[in-house]
Parts: sequence; C-alpha cells; structure tokens
Amino acid sequence: MCDKKVSVIMPVYNVERYIERSVYSIINQTYRNLEIILVDDGSKDNSGKLCDYFAQIDNRIKVLHKENGGLSSARNAGLALASGVYVYFFDSDDYIRNDTIESCMRDICDADLLSFGFETVNENGNRRVLMEFTEGTFKLESEEKTLKFIINQLFKYRVAWSVWSKVFSMSVIQKNNLRFVNNNIIFAEDILFTIMYILCCKEIKCVNKRYYHYLIRSDSIMNTVTDTKLNEMIRLGRYLELYIKDMRLNYIYDNYLYVFHLIIDNHLKSVNANSLLYTLGGISEDNYKFLCNKYRINYSDYKKSKKYLGIKTRFERVLYGKVFIDKSEVALKILNIIRKIHRWYS
Repeated sequence: MCDKKVSVIMPVYNVERYIERSVYSIINQTYRNLEIILVDDGSKDNSGKLCDYFAQIDNRIKVLHKENGGLSSARNAGLALASGVYVYFFDSDDYIRNDTIESCMRDICDADLLSFGFETVNENGNRRVLMEFTEGTFKLESEEKTLKFIINQLFKYRVAWSVWSKVFSMSVIQKNNLRFVNNNIIFAEDILFTIMYILCCKEIKCVNKRYYHYLIRSDSIMNTVTDTKLNEMIRLGRYLELYIKDMRLNYIYDNYLYVFHLIIDNHLKSVNANSLLYTLGGISEDNYKFLCNKYRINYSDYKKSKKYLGIKTRFERVLYGKVFIDKSEVALKILNIIRKIHRWYS
C-alpha cells in the first residue's frame, strides 16, 4: 500500500448538528497521511467556529472561511488549496468507517479513479444499501470503451454518481483543468463532474465495498423532486454536450443523445406519482427549444435504433406506471405533456 497524501475536501454550511461526527470520522482514519480542508461556505450557525476548533486539535486540518457560493464553489475553493496526490470529497453531515481511506489506498493501485459502495442512514439510524455493482478494473483505452463504461456502470449497474463515493487523482484534475460547474441542483453537480472526469480517465477500479454512510436528512434537497430539478438536469446535459464536443470525442458525441436520454430517464425514475405531472409540465421554454432543435437534428435516425426503443419503453413505464388517471383534470395534464413530447420529436 502506498503512503501518498490524500486531500480530503469538506464543504461546510449550517451543519452544526452533524459536523462533529463527520470530522472525527476523518480525523480518526487509520490512514494518517491526510490533508483535511474544511471550507466554511458562509455558515450562519456555529459551523465555522467548530471548524476553527477542529483545526486547533489536529494540525492536518486547514480551514477556509468564504462567502456563501454553493457546493460547487466550496469544492472548487478546496481544490485550489489541495496539495495531495489523491482527492476525496466528503459531505459534512455524513461519515465513513475508520479504515475507509486506508482501504481505498490499498484498492486504487494507481488507477485514475476508485469507486466504492455506500449505504444510506436516516436520522433514526435505519440503514439501507442502494448500490450493488460490478467490481473490477476497467481500462478505457478507446472512446468506445469509455462510453460502454458510462452506460453500463453508471446507468445499468448504478454505480453512484456522487463524488463522495470515489477517490480522484489530482494529476487528472489538474491536467484537464477540471472544476465543478455551478448548478442549482446538488445531484446535477456531482453527475457532471463525474462524467467529465471519467472522460479523462485511462483506468478505473470499482469495488463493491460499503465504505460510506450517507445521512438522509428530512430537510435534504435530495428528498424533493421538482420541475426545477428536471430543468437543471437538462441544463446539465446541454453543458455536457458542449464539453464532449470541445474534447473532440467524436464517437461519444455521435452517441450523445443516448447518454442524454439516460440522464433524464434515470432522473424521472426518482419522481413520485404526486409530482410527476408537475415535474414534466414545468420544463422551461428555453429547454423546450433546445430539445426541439436537438431532436430535429438527431431524432429521425436515433428512434430507429434499439437504444431508443429501450429508453422509450422505460419512459412510458415511468410516465404511465406511476400515474393513476381518475380525474379529468389529471387526464388533461397528461394530454398536454404528451403534446409537448410530440413537439420534441417533430
């Protein structure tokens, strides 16, 4: 096992109830060569003061106080201070096993990325395992293999999008000038960074070990699904398309519409019956224009493929399997949604 420095970056915002357990789970790691960066993102409670206290009791801790700029801004600020060979992003209300980073350093074996499992824990202590995926070392020697990894591991086998279930190489981040893109939706920020990072990787290792404990808070943004989230997921897809084009990844760009479909399809699976109609009906005019233009260019050929048929079937199952039509008002809403969808495809 190597003894390379790992920079642990933890954005902090109004988490005085949870931060002590989170920070101590890092301080008490059996792997000692750590640089712990706490980024106080303009907290209004005592979180900032607690960060300063932790810095006094452990000289591996650096604290940065900044104006509130959101999760992406805080992570980017932490990256600017980081000096480790590897980077690990950590949420300030979660916690990890004491041997997590030591195990990660043993597992990563000079790969560009290590992805591991996790379990969710609610505030009552109830646990649930969400991610079980294919273990192995994946060599991304071509665009075809990279696209296959993204489709199979990230979508089919549900490797977590979240950055806190991964260890990143600082050299890959620096070489490709990777940063988090500011976004209104936390989940979208993680998806975008993860995919952009994977596009720069040569080797990825996945281990089906549950190192991370993700706290499900009653006030978490992840517990709500709105039309705003769907709009942000579409905006994410638009940004990703430009990124792929700029990188001149022609094969992946030619298959981009399929990846975009998968992003939206996976998001819709999380929408419950009560909010599905509102969510689909709230797509912004700007995003509708984008979808219409995109589908005019790509859709006629794409809809003939087996990829489209699979997405179409899953979309219909999500749309109609979760909505029980028992009122004329609901039926009219569905009709309006279908009309909008047909306009995408015309």
